[in-house]
Amino acid sequence: MSTFDGNVAQYFSVQHGLITATQILGAGGSIRLAAQRCSDGSWQREHRGLYRLSGAPRTDRQFVLARVLGAPTGTVAWGSTAAALHDFPGFSLRPIYIAVGDHQRVRRKEAHVRYTSALPQHHVTTVDAIPTTTIARTLMDIAATHHERKVERALDNAISLRIVTVAECQQTLSELTQSGRNGVRLFRRLLEDRAAGDARSESVLELQFESLLRSYQIAIPHRQINVGADGEWLGRLDYQLDNGQLVEVDSRRHHTALLDYERDLSINNELLATGQAAPLRITHRMMRDHPNKVARLIRRAALLPMTPVSSTPSLFPRAKPAEKRR
Repeated sequence: MSTFDGNVAQYFSVQHGLITATQILGAGGSIRLAAQRCSDGSWQREHRGLYRLSGAPRTDRQFVLARVLGAPTGTVAWGSTAAALHDFPGFSLRPIYIAVGDHQRVRRKEAHVRYTSALPQHHVTTVDAIPTTTIARTLMDIAATHHERKVERALDNAISLRIVTVAECQQTLSELTQSGRNGVRLFRRLLEDRAAGDARSESVLELQFESLLRSYQIAIPHRQINVGADGEWLGRLDYQLDNGQLVEVDSRRHHTALLDYERDLSINNELLATGQAAPLRITHRMMRDHPNKVARLIRRAALLPMTPVSSTPSLFPRAKPAEKRR
């Protein structure tokens, strides 16, 4: 294998079988050589300045990268396409959205183009060799184009996975805040909620539960409650209604392991043994298949006369912070 073939092979291997004319020249080749490779069937010309290795599989990610590489320098995947690259739930790579400097123009029609003058280099990263907006910038961008619930879900998911912080999002917001920019008000409000010390949902499942309650006009219960019996700290549960009834949102993944199952039973037993009510347990399947029943259950439970569970963290000064259960 020649040095040139070795150089271009590295590009093909990481760029989903694609290479640009600029990269060919940098690898020691020429446009004439690229034309020869196309003539003998080794390569295929995608469009001006972009080539594909024959036999490279056609994938959505290759298609996205082709649209980015085929546009002016500095173009990145944007909006819902960037969100899909970052694995935000509910987003797809197609249709393809790209962001281009507002002094440039894109003639090809395979992508939706966003012209912007506000795309500093530190707002750009790469995912699987595809230039795209950073997580914080992507969240800011989709706040301007998508429903609040979808943006909130993406934000909480990214925070819970620790791939972004509220501070990083606030920094991005401060850099992009300007008169008339869409999404600023929504994104600022979502970040303020999470920065105010309010114990937000620690899992997508809890976010689903809260969304269900809102749809039935039920107030969100108190979140992340430390519970105990006989002065002993037992653990931290998800929610508590105003009358003291506890609610746990159980995921199949984290509540079917033997140790988790026995811990749940232990908490229930300790509460019952001291005359306190055991928590209601709501599952993903219940919320998905029978949301009306879940709403009715919460309403009925909220009406029961009960003694609130001891939930003040100061009652258990030696208790360690509850481990994250999601």
